[in-house]
Parts: sequence; C-alpha cells; structure tokens
Amino acid sequence: MGSKWRPPLSPKQLAQFESQKRFQLLCGPKYAGKTYGLYHSVLRDLWNSPKARFGIISRTTRAGTTGIWPNVTGDIFNQWVDAGICSEDFHFGWVKPPHTDAVTKINRAIMRNRFGGESELILFPIDRAEDAEEKMFSTEFSHLWISECQYYENRSIFDTCRAQLRLIGTRYEDQRLYLDMNPAESGIKHWAYEAFYSERNWTPDQFPEHWNEGTRKAFTEFQNNSAVFEFSLLDNTYADQRQLENVMATYANDPDKYRRFVLGEWLDTSSDALILKSSFDRNIHVVGDASHPNPDDWEVLAPATGIRAKRSGKRIELLGGWDPGSLALW
Repeated sequence: MGSKWRPPLSPKQLAQFESQKRFQLLCGPKYAGKTYGLYHSVLRDLWNSPKARFGIISRTTRAGTTGIWPNVTGDIFNQWVDAGICSEDFHFGWVKPPHTDAVTKINRAIMRNRFGGESELILFPIDRAEDAEEKMFSTEFSHLWISECQYYENRSIFDTCRAQLRLIGTRYEDQRLYLDMNPAESGIKHWAYEAFYSERNWTPDQFPEHWNEGTRKAFTEFQNNSAVFEFSLLDNTYADQRQLENVMATYANDPDKYRRFVLGEWLDTSSDALILKSSFDRNIHVVGDASHPNPDDWEVLAPATGIRAKRSGKRIELLGGWDPGSLALW
C-alpha cells in the first residue's frame, strides 16, 4: 500500500492530520480524541520525512511511558504495519525498536522512512516550562509535540520549542510543532490562549510600536502558519458512549471543571470571585477549629513571624501571612 494511506479518523481528527500548518494547537475536553489523531501524525511525519527527529515532550518520563509512548509505539504503530505501509522500495517498520538509552535514560526508537533513511522518535521529559531552555538549548528537532501543555505555566517552553525546530537536513516547510491541551485552569490568561487565540488574530495596528518591519513580517508568518483545532466530545465519533458519559458524570458536581473538561470552554478568570470560587477548598485551606465557645479550647496554628511566599523559579506567585491579632505583618 502506498504512503498516502489514511488511518481511520473522525472528520476533525482527519482535518488536523492533513493540515500543513507549522504550529498546531489541539484543544478541547477530555476524551475528545485530540491525542489519538496526533498519534497518527507522529508516525506519518516520521515515515514521510527523508530524515526526522520527533520529540514528544511530557512532564515526566512516567507520564509519557504510561500514555503517549506505548500508544504511539504499540497499538498505533501496529495499525500502520498491518495496513502494509510501504514505498516502492521500503517497508514501514523499526530499525531499532523502542528502548531506553543506556547513557541518557531517555526513551528512543528509530524507524525506516519511505526514502530508505532513518527517522528518530524521542520521549523528552521536561517538568517545568522554566527548564525548557536549559534542557533543549543545544538540541535539534524536525518535529516537536508539547503534551498536556495546560500544565506548563509560562510560554518559555513554547518559545524554546519553536527555536529548536532546526534539524539540519530537514526543510523548514516540513517542520512541525504540535500542542495539545484541555482548557487551562488559568483560563484565557494562559499563554497558549494568548498566543493562539489572541495574538494569532491581531491586526497590524495591534502590533507593538517598537517592532521593526522584519519583526512584523516574521510575526505575520506565524499568524498565517498556525492553526487551532477545537475538539468536542461529539468529535470523537469512534468513542464508546459510556466513556463519554463517564467524563460528564465525573465533573457533574464541579461547574468550572465541567466547563473545561466536558464542554471544552476557556474560562474568563479575570474576576477575583471566580478564582476564589474555583480554588478554595475548606478541607484543604482551613486548618484548626474555632467553633468551641471557650477560646481556650480553640485549635489554632502558632503565628508566624513574617510573610510567606510561594515562588515559581525566581518569580513570586503568592504572598501570605497569618495574623491572629497580636502581630502586625503589614
């Protein structure tokens, strides 16, 4: 069978599978079929490139090896083998099956491509967005996939990945950066929303004034060469209906999570009331018991002597203090 074989995909999955855009964001609720279509995109890109190095970025090796990695290299790979994918002279298959590199401890696999060359697949763990530049600084890839990017809190991982699409011997127009996610807890403040929903639709009069003509041209190229694929539960036409109903039932008692994980909606978190409503949990955030009428029997924490800070790298995300009335913290 020729290299133009199309796997069994839903219409939305097939639209993404056939897209030629360099930057692709796949967004929607859980179990909407986003990642399933991307599994096939991985093998298609490895097969159709004379030379490819495809990196799948997951937060941890454990997360990748219990999800994406065995699916791509197992069931989905076997579908392509069973379909008899081949070119005139070469058959789809492994040159070196999936394995853990003895030196780097990174999961790798090498497969034959339709030109007779070798294409490499790598599972590349990056826990925090802030670590991306250091871990990827000297790397070269033809394709990258940022998995579950709602958990990466700033866009440094996106910007770093864009810079690493530079594998020598691959054409610019064949390089791809994929991102998949559920709508993030931070809602429309998340960097992926800003990049793919807001900035992608900027008009030239919205460009920063300090940009020169070259920067404006480069940014316009990003706008023209990026795409958003919004999935819903109805787009997963091959799903077991009971699985879809299970997703609905799971989040039925949490309105915000229902909107994100079932309806696939981006929340507007600009309201402080919404943030407190979605994040406050009495079981977690209330410590002690002051319900007894005698204050001597109250269970309270000992007061701190200063302000506490929650940090992300060098950035302070939250300041807090504890003051029962005897200490002045501010």
